[in-house]
Amino acid sequence: MENNFNKDFQEGEGFDFKSFFINCVRYWYLFVLSLLLCFVYAFYSVTYTSPIFRIESRILIDDNGGKSSQRDLLDLDMFGSKKNIENELEILKSRTLISKVIDKLNFDVSYFWIGNVTVNELYDKTPFLVKSDSIATCNGAFEMTILDQNSFKLKHDYAGNSVFEGKYFFGEIIKSPSGEFAVYKSDFFNSRNFGDSNLKAKSRNFKFVFNDRERTINKYLGGLWVELVGKRSSVVNLSIDDQVQQKGVDFLNALIEEYRNQGVNNKNEVALNTLNFIKERLEYITEDLSVLETDIEQFKSLNRITSLGEESKIFLSNVSKYDSELSLVTMKLNLMDNLQKKIKLNQTLNDYSPSLIGIDDPLLQKLVMQLSELEFQREKLVTTSKTQSPLVFTSNVDVQIKKTKAAIGESINKIQESLLISQGDLKSIISKQEDFIRAIPKVSRELISIERQQEIKEKLYLYLLEKQEELALTQASTVSDCRVIDKAISTGSPVKPVKKMAYSIALFIGLFAPLLFVILRMYLNDKVNDKSDIEKATKAPILGFISQGEGDTNVVVGENTRTAISEQFRALRTNLNFLGLGKRHKFILVTSSMSGEGKTFVATNIASTMALSGKKTVVLEFDLRKPKMSKGLGYDNSVGLSNYLVGRADLDSIIKNTKISPNLFLISSGAIPPNPSELILTDKMKELMDILDERFDFVVIDSPPVGLVSDALVLNEYADSSLYIVRQNKTTKKHLEIIDELYKENKLNNLAVLLNGVVKVIGKYGYEYGYYEEGYADKSLLGKIKRLFFKK
Repeated sequence: MENNFNKDFQEGEGFDFKSFFINCVRYWYLFVLSLLLCFVYAFYSVTYTSPIFRIESRILIDDNGGKSSQRDLLDLDMFGSKKNIENELEILKSRTLISKVIDKLNFDVSYFWIGNVTVNELYDKTPFLVKSDSIATCNGAFEMTILDQNSFKLKHDYAGNSVFEGKYFFGEIIKSPSGEFAVYKSDFFNSRNFGDSNLKAKSRNFKFVFNDRERTINKYLGGLWVELVGKRSSVVNLSIDDQVQQKGVDFLNALIEEYRNQGVNNKNEVALNTLNFIKERLEYITEDLSVLETDIEQFKSLNRITSLGEESKIFLSNVSKYDSELSLVTMKLNLMDNLQKKIKLNQTLNDYSPSLIGIDDPLLQKLVMQLSELEFQREKLVTTSKTQSPLVFTSNVDVQIKKTKAAIGESINKIQESLLISQGDLKSIISKQEDFIRAIPKVSRELISIERQQEIKEKLYLYLLEKQEELALTQASTVSDCRVIDKAISTGSPVKPVKKMAYSIALFIGLFAPLLFVILRMYLNDKVNDKSDIEKATKAPILGFISQGEGDTNVVVGENTRTAISEQFRALRTNLNFLGLGKRHKFILVTSSMSGEGKTFVATNIASTMALSGKKTVVLEFDLRKPKMSKGLGYDNSVGLSNYLVGRADLDSIIKNTKISPNLFLISSGAIPPNPSELILTDKMKELMDILDERFDFVVIDSPPVGLVSDALVLNEYADSSLYIVRQNKTTKKHLEIIDELYKENKLNNLAVLLNGVVKVIGKYGYEYGYYEEGYADKSLLGKIKRLFFKK
């Protein structure tokens, strides 16, 4: 059903602020009640809700790789790859990292003090501690009351309605349905003085809860905020909300420490793998040297040679030098082959650090370490993306890995070409030196060969030993890429609840809820509320209004009555004279849209008003289907209009005198006929109206509702004026369209509208009822309060 509130906007008339304001005043008590409830709730929340504090920390992530302090000395670019800050943020929020922190901090048991209203978590200031060998199997909450220095009482609800309870001693093994554990005193036990018999009972009540590990991880995972301070900044702000400030501080500090350790361990992983490789090679070469030394001693002893000649020593020195260089070149070529194979097989390169085993090409060093870093990041991202597809997080890293591998392949090819050239040159030089050695006597030549192998192994041994020392120095000087700018600290003031915000929200909701109610009531209300609704729907004149009366009195107009309603009917009588100037108003038709709008009440009282003014008036009860007037006035209705119109009664027998006034007469409806509309159309009806026109000054016709039957339109033939009754909060706005149609098409003569059953609103209609001796009594709550404070 369309309503005028919506129609106003469609027709461009805008929102009726005056009506809205009046409605707000009408429901003022809703505003008071709403504000009161909201402020009471806000007070309760602020006073009795456990405050939540925000703990914040700030770190700097070095996106240039965090080079160690010895980088210039060693000229090794092991950790020089740039970090992806976005990936580091995901690592900080990863489940793997947070789970390690939770395990480290022992958040498996929570301790609470039970007050009268609130339950506060104690964390590190609990007077007791719960320990279990298999705490992961324990679950549920236990209520605990400390009885004295040595004992306590436990209560635990489990398996629905089952209860486990009993008295226990500190240190005793407790076998509960939810697991085995023991309760021990902490350092804070004695400070609470539980041995004092005067200690209040509420100070002895506690609770401890075995926390589910996964739920605890999810709680901190969901509550942790990690964000960059600025778009181009690598400073990261970490924050978390917690009821216990120290608990949040410990969590953030432990998280940062674990992240730093993980970064250092990642850096040392390559160095550690390379160190293991060098140690294995050293052990192998050491064994070879030991064997060679034994062989030299035995050869000299058998051949009785103490040392080589000067010429032999020169040849040996030269050949050993080139042999060592050839060994290094060969080792480098083998390393390049292994790198090439790993890249083709898509294997990780965490086992290699080219710079530590002689590959001094800076480009290859940087590319290999960059690839190693990217592979490590991808591995981390895969482990942190359990809830979503890993491809969502790793697609960008995969592209970088592919490009880096291609660049490594090109660099390896260039290095291999250079090494092969060097290898060929060295072999050629060594071959020429061996030609000179062949000219040396056989015994000396054999000794030269053995010592040549010894010198090669010694130089390789010294080279690897040097690299081992460099690597140990590198590990010792490795620092984290993460630097703590601000350690975790609480904001001091709680973030929830905030008093100002709580009361501001209470004020907003306290005002908004009643306002919304008023707006929705106006929007959804399809009933006529005031005169403006009528004026918007029709151009028919509004003759006046009649207030809502008290009690069930049908006649409110009498000779000595001075009530507001009686004066309104007298004003209505006067206004009728101005309706259709120059026309007579002898026959007045009273109708409405539907039953219950006060049509009969208005017809009775307007007839009474005219009779009391000295005019001979008759009121006709023409609502033949549902007569109410005669019954309301206490008259017999066995004979009336229906009997007369069918010719079974004469006019004098149906005209009844009333007690209201000697000038007021009533013709009741009579027996309910089967065909009321046909009776009105008979010649007898015209005869009746002609006689009444001669005998009475005014004839008031109480007709059936227009919205239900057409009798009123038929009776309009005899009417000089038509009074259409609209009742406040009863007549629908849809029915106003009927009035507008009747008025525009002139289907009812001199049509005017009367607003009935009006509940008083100050100043709305220009009447102040208190002027009269027996004023209209406003039955609303506002009216009762006004009468209480403004009695005269």
